[in-house]
Amino acid sequence: MPVGVPKVRYIKPEYKDEDEDEDEDEDKDKDKDKLADKSYKVESQFDLDNWEYENEEEEEEEEEEEEEEEDEEEKKKLTWLDLHDRLYRERAFFLFQELTIETTNHVVGLMIYLNMDDNTKEQFIYINSPGGRVIYGLSIHGAIGAVLPDVHTTCMGVAASMAAFALASGSLTKRLACPHSRIMIHQPASAYTGEESPDEQWLDGSQVMAIRRRMTEFLVSRMPHPYWVIYEDQERNVFMTPEEARLYGIVDAIGFRLFFSSESII
Repeated sequence: MPVGVPKVRYIKPEYKDEDEDEDEDEDKDKDKDKLADKSYKVESQFDLDNWEYENEEEEEEEEEEEEEEEDEEEKKKLTWLDLHDRLYRERAFFLFQELTIETTNHVVGLMIYLNMDDNTKEQFIYINSPGGRVIYGLSIHGAIGAVLPDVHTTCMGVAASMAAFALASGSLTKRLACPHSRIMIHQPASAYTGEESPDEQWLDGSQVMAIRRRMTEFLVSRMPHPYWVIYEDQERNVFMTPEEARLYGIVDAIGFRLFFSSESII
């Protein structure tokens, strides 16, 4: 060794095997793959949450639209609701014309339907009619007796002939006449055209007399008068004021409303 050169310890360098280098590279690649998988899972979860949130918003919007459509349909129904339909739902019927087959079938059909719908709610019949054929009045009389709830009958103007019989057919204590109304009773009549044979006329007359007896028997059960009084009174047209009709037994009370007051006096 030349003079003046310091002595330095020789350190032999360490060399790694190629296999070890490959293992390290594989480990690094695996770590990168794991990080990539984690980041993908996080992104996927984030996307899933966003998707669920968007679906919830869409469902809420659809529900709101359906509710708005239902509200609009209900408003349309309320807008186009007929007054008579509303009154029928409240179980109020009107005999404001002559008793015909159409009027009778309409009222009787409604009474039976509403009785089947709810037989606990009372029904109300308002009368302003000149009457009509006996068979039509008896149909309403039969319907009043057939339905389960009580039936209120109220004379609003005129109750004549079979309309007066329908008025008297209401439930006891629930037959009412307005102060300015008029009630008229008379016997049932039969029309003769002159074309019938005497036998046919006799049969027709006997049927009319049988109906008259049945009607008189019913009125006797509702009125404080003997049979012969009511039977004789039907020989002619008898017009009555509300007070006379109350004393006679056709109605139970006279109702009116005080001015500037909501109290009903009976």
